[in-house]
Amino acid sequence: WIRSHPGGEIHEDLELRTIGGGNRSIFATGEISVGETLISLPRALSVDGAHLPSSYQNSTNREPKHVSPWLRCLGAYYQAKGGDTSKKPYMDSLPKHYETVAISWQAEEIDVFLAGTSTQGGSGWHHDEELVRERYTTQIRPFLVHCKVLSPMETNVNDQLQLEIQEFLHASQCLSTRCFHLQANPEGAQQRQPNANDDTAHSSSTQYTGPFLLPWIDLLNHSIPHKCTRLQSNGDFFFMKAERAIATGQEILHSYGDDLTSAQCLQTFGFVEHDLLQQRARNESPDSSGRNDELNDAWTENLSSVLIDKNVILEACWDVIESDFPQRLKATMEEAEMEDETWTCIVDRTRSTSFLPDSIVIGSALEDEKGLLSDELVTLAVLPFLTKCAYREASRSMLGAEILEDFYLGNMVCKSLLKAIQVRLQQYLPISYDDTTHSNDQQLLQELLTVSKQVAANTSN
Repeated sequence: WIRSHPGGEIHEDLELRTIGGGNRSIFATGEISVGETLISLPRALSVDGAHLPSSYQNSTNREPKHVSPWLRCLGAYYQAKGGDTSKKPYMDSLPKHYETVAISWQAEEIDVFLAGTSTQGGSGWHHDEELVRERYTTQIRPFLVHCKVLSPMETNVNDQLQLEIQEFLHASQCLSTRCFHLQANPEGAQQRQPNANDDTAHSSSTQYTGPFLLPWIDLLNHSIPHKCTRLQSNGDFFFMKAERAIATGQEILHSYGDDLTSAQCLQTFGFVEHDLLQQRARNESPDSSGRNDELNDAWTENLSSVLIDKNVILEACWDVIESDFPQRLKATMEEAEMEDETWTCIVDRTRSTSFLPDSIVIGSALEDEKGLLSDELVTLAVLPFLTKCAYREASRSMLGAEILEDFYLGNMVCKSLLKAIQVRLQQYLPISYDDTTHSNDQQLLQELLTVSKQVAANTSN
């Protein structure tokens, strides 16, 4: 089907194979040299929302309603599923089931295995039937009606609405797990030029860069350390070239995103990269020999950031102020004859922190001190300890980590952050699995990886 279109090309030494668990992937049947084209996909074969409006107006909207790129792609998906038969071979090939956490996992499974994590918090709305219904009827369906892929709904059609919602959730999983994005100005790639019939023609800043559903390309599996190609576009075609020599029998892999955290991979695609799981199960640090820099980068950069509620940090700071810690710290400093200044801190709950986000991100980039102590985190944790005069001056701007070089203030803030982290850790509950409660996540991960390996071996046999 792809080869039947002008410019459509798939390397003759590539084939689709079924692998463990009924999954599919692309493998090389012969040696492929660096620079050879693996696939050239005409833009006309992609399913994307570039041709759909970025805003619309109907009888219920007095003002034009903005449409996200994701919703435009969803509209294109419905068009390709319906009357647009030109994409039928591709649409018929799509999976019937997806393994995303938000929709495929039961709410009980999420609560057991992901308690306290951002993945648990980010998947909740899919299990709230009323919220899903409200979002679909007020945000999704009106646009699909505008695009003429659905008809206005009659009253008292709950059964029809329920079927539509199930189809919407299935389509959402498809877009979540299979869509691609392009950088707005990828280096070395030409950009598609707007034309008079393109709703993005009025402004290059609104140029459509995704999502795209890309036939055949979306069959490639993910790996950071073992990737051998990447997606490129010149406007008329999407293409992928071999970026290193590929041996016979090798799986063709590319990266879904080098900066994706494990939580994002799990929530979006339903998996965590196997190499990282193996390392963490064995409690291994990154390879200090430097032989695998890409995997080391994945280890240090792709750990999930943690969100701590702003009030948890403030309460921790106030608890420290009301404890005996300030007096003990002062006594220690006096005994050591330190010249650093000390002062009396008072709990003042009226101090405004409204200019700071409700949830503070503590980054996971282990080599990046800035990521661990962001300006937002430092500012929030410092403000409760400042004198009134210093507070009035500091509350006008963000504070950097260098302010913690003050011995007294730095110790007060660090004590508070440790208390806040203790509160956050209590939200990570022991995992109850197979009638056993596991307080040691690493041990359970080792057991699950062993079971997975045995299942894969039995399946191949």
